[in-house]
Amino acid sequence: GVHQSGATSGRSLVFKRGGSDGMDTESMRIDANGRLGIGQNNPSVPLHVYHATTNGVATFESGDASALINFRDNSTSDSPSIGAEGNSLSLVTGSAERVRLDSSGRLLIGTTTEGHGSADDLTINNSAHGGITIRTGSTSNGAVFFSDGTSGAAEYDGYVQYNHGTDPYMQFGVGGSSRMFIRGGNVGIGTNSPQRTLHLSSNNTVFALTDTAASTDQKTKYMLTDAGVLAFGKLSDDYSTANEQLRITNSGDIGLGTATPNLSSFSSPVTSIGKSGNPYSVLELQGNNTSD
Repeated sequence: GVHQSGATSGRSLVFKRGGSDGMDTESMRIDANGRLGIGQNNPSVPLHVYHATTNGVATFESGDASALINFRDNSTSDSPSIGAEGNSLSLVTGSAERVRLDSSGRLLIGTTTEGHGSADDLTINNSAHGGITIRTGSTSNGAVFFSDGTSGAAEYDGYVQYNHGTDPYMQFGVGGSSRMFIRGGNVGIGTNSPQRTLHLSSNNTVFALTDTAASTDQKTKYMLTDAGVLAFGKLSDDYSTANEQLRITNSGDIGLGTATPNLSSFSSPVTSIGKSGNPYSVLELQGNNTSD
C-alpha cells in the first residue's frame, strides 16, 4: 500500500508490500525533500538504493545496442555517459566512445581494438600524436616498474625511472638493479655519473662486437680493461674462450701476441713497440728463424 508518514510539514510518501507474515514491509519512500529511497527509509541523496544481501543493487537495461547513463552539471552542453556496449563497459564524451573496458579486462583508450596478444592489457590509440605523461614533483621520480611478484625485489625486477632535480637523469633497471643511466647527454653502463658520450664501468669491462656472418670462432672481437690494461682480442662463439691479440699496458707498452710487452724480451712471433720516453724509437720484428 501507499501512505504518508510524519508530520504534515515533513511527510514522506511510503510504498509498502505485504509480507508472508501479514505485516507490511517498506519497499520505497520519497521523503519531504524529494529524495527517493529504495530499500532505504532515510535517503541521503536524490536516489538512494540499498539491499542488505545483494551485490547488484540496480540494473539499467536498454533494448538498443547500448545502455548508457548520462551525467550533467550546470555547464554541460554534451552529456558524458557511461554504460554497456555488449559485454564491455564504455565511457563516452563528446558523443564518442573514449574508453572501453572489455569483457577480458583489457583497457582500450581511443580504440575498440586491442593490441598484440602479448601486450594488450592497455591499448592507447590516437590518429595524430599520442602518448602517456607521468608528472611528478620537481625533486621526485617518475617510473614504470616491471614486476613478477607482490613483495620484495620482485616488485621492481625491471624498471625505467626518470629522476627530477637539479641534475636530472634517466635510469634503467634489470634484475632489480640499475644497469644504465643517461645524464646530460652521456650514457653510462655500470655508472650513474657518465663522463663521456658512452661510459662503461665495471671491475672487468668488456666491449664486444659480433659479425654473425664470420667463420666459426671468428665472429666476436672484444675490448677489455682490467687492472689498468687495455686489451683486444677475439672470443669463441660460445663466449667461453678469449684469445688476446693486442695489449696496451698501464705504462704505455704495446704488445702484439704477448701479455708482457717490453723492449728486452719478446715471444715468437711478436711485434713489440717501445713506449715514448725511452732513449730509442724502436720497432723490432722477430720470427722463428731470425738470428739478429
